[in-house]
Amino acid sequence: MLRMYTFAFAVNVRDAGEGTLEISISGPSGQNISNSVTTLGPGHFLVSYIPLEPGPHRANVTFNGESVCGTGRLFSIRACNI
Repeated sequence: MLRMYTFAFAVNVRDAGEGTLEISISGPSGQNISNSVTTLGPGHFLVSYIPLEPGPHRANVTFNGESVCGTGRLFSIRACNI
């Protein structure tokens, strides 16, 4: 069973100037997972989401259409035994 924990990661584009931040997160089945973005300060954001199933999740982050360094990685979500 997958417990409904919120997972989060920070994005820092402070040195990139003004622009548009876009985030997409996909689960193991390829479905898009909704996320929320909280501003922590100028160019510094916290991205939060709740995984729907265990397995690899991919977060892609772009700023002004350019991929943000360090994104596109897989996060492995495991089911908890309760």
